[in-house]
Amino acid sequence: MFGLDEKKGLFLIVVLSLALHGFFLTDSANRVDEREVFIWGQNAERSFVEPYPPGFNFLVKAIFSFTNSVFWTRAALLLFSSFSIVFLFLVGKEWFAPKIAFWASAFLAFSPAFSIYATHLRAYGMLIALFLVTTFFLLKLLSEKPLRRHAAGLAIFY
Repeated sequence: MFGLDEKKGLFLIVVLSLALHGFFLTDSANRVDEREVFIWGQNAERSFVEPYPPGFNFLVKAIFSFTNSVFWTRAALLLFSSFSIVFLFLVGKEWFAPKIAFWASAFLAFSPAFSIYATHLRAYGMLIALFLVTTFFLLKLLSEKPLRRHAAGLAIFY
């Protein structure tokens, strides 16, 4: 991996990915579905069920309680996308090999579609992160020597 060990290579991918994704951060909710999330973040009294994962609406409301900015809400959701890169590396390392995990996380980090959707004011990055976290803990739980903390990690994110 270009003379880098696993941790340094993964750190480099995440930092470069954050720089690339930061290019797409804006302070305007110009898409219709993003405006719905923006309105929900300002006024949480809605009578219908939102099509988002559990906790997403509370996360948006918590962010909007500190700042009323779309930019900072998108930046917080960008962190979930960064977790996706890290956990894809961990899942790939668990299933395959560190070299394959490195390239898989690099392809995800620099994918144009992922770069755009990572900064949407939607739950895309959160869904990918939750899927990869639960997959990682499930793989750990199904390994030869599972630990209780793996079951607890799976239970928390499931």
